[in-house]
Amino acid sequence: MRIAILTVDEVFYLPTEVAYLMRHRHEEDEYRVFIVPPEHYDKVKKKREKVALRVLRSFGLRYFLHLAIRGLAFKVLQYLPRDERSDRFYSIDSVGSAFGVPVQHIANVNSDRTIQMLSEWGVDLILSLSCPQVFRQGIIELSPHGVLNLHCSPLPRYRGLYPAFWQLKNGENEAGATIFFVNKQIDGGDILIQRRFPIEADETLDQFVKRSKRIGTELIVEGIEKIRCGDVDTSPIDIDAGSYFTWPTREAVREFQKSRRLI
Repeated sequence: MRIAILTVDEVFYLPTEVAYLMRHRHEEDEYRVFIVPPEHYDKVKKKREKVALRVLRSFGLRYFLHLAIRGLAFKVLQYLPRDERSDRFYSIDSVGSAFGVPVQHIANVNSDRTIQMLSEWGVDLILSLSCPQVFRQGIIELSPHGVLNLHCSPLPRYRGLYPAFWQLKNGENEAGATIFFVNKQIDGGDILIQRRFPIEADETLDQFVKRSKRIGTELIVEGIEKIRCGDVDTSPIDIDAGSYFTWPTREAVREFQKSRRLI
């Protein structure tokens, strides 16, 4: 299959997970990775400043500086030589170089140019890994096997933004990861695979996000194999039986900080 990964230029978690997918790819599969900004290129800088301010307002100065220092360190570390045997990657571009997979930056997943490019390549399946743009009907219907998305919660519970935070903040004992086919509804497409797993009592938010994404990436590999074998047995999501969360408020973060699991 020809598989396109649509993702975002994030340094903390996604490079390692994309590398996991490359290590577990089928020998007959051909991958291309497309890095997508939250908006068009001419608005990226303004959008990044807005996102940084949102993190600062919600999570406070200490957590903001913690992320900023880690981010700067990773930006430097990404220039270290990496190959397929490397345990850790610090950018998606370095993953592409190590595994010989083309990585391309595109402005809009829904543009005619993007759809034409993927169509001419003959894409069979699209994977969304934290892609920051809403998929429209043209891209959803483009590939024969559709668009497969990972959401790190037991859908339909914890639809929306930052499910890892909300699951910890709400004191859940069990979390989940869901692989589903994208449709017009937000986190509302048919489920291909879902796995539930316990939340460790002393797990920090960062540790929980890493573990959730790893479990989710393992499910993606399983899902691709199901599609390859024609074993596509899905179940619908009952949105009315679930819950939806937006970006954490400052009040919610302050309450969560009492657990001493933020950092």
